[in-house]
Amino acid sequence: MDDILAEDMENIFLFDFGQNVLIQSGGAERGARGVIEPGVQRLVDDRYIQAAYEITVAAAERLQADDLVLALDDDGVVVGRYRVGMLLERDTVSRIYQLQRDQLP
Repeated sequence: MDDILAEDMENIFLFDFGQNVLIQSGGAERGARGVIEPGVQRLVDDRYIQAAYEITVAAAERLQADDLVLALDDDGVVVGRYRVGMLLERDTVSRIYQLQRDQLP
């Protein structure tokens, strides 16, 4: 029961606070919801890492290093472009990945 409640809370969080993103991976594109924010220090593999940016996505979203994340505004216009780095944290309902900001073309 607690897992279901936690998953519902995470979905509400991503729906309310997330933004639409377009993920480009291996020549394919897919849409998702994610929260992009400045990175914080995290303990990863016995050392602290602080990414410039991080993205939190639902646990079902699998990102890989070098995938491209395009942040979209409400009109679907690309307002940010990021490269995915390593997986920083995961639990049963979400995953947090390291991002590096790219220049928009």
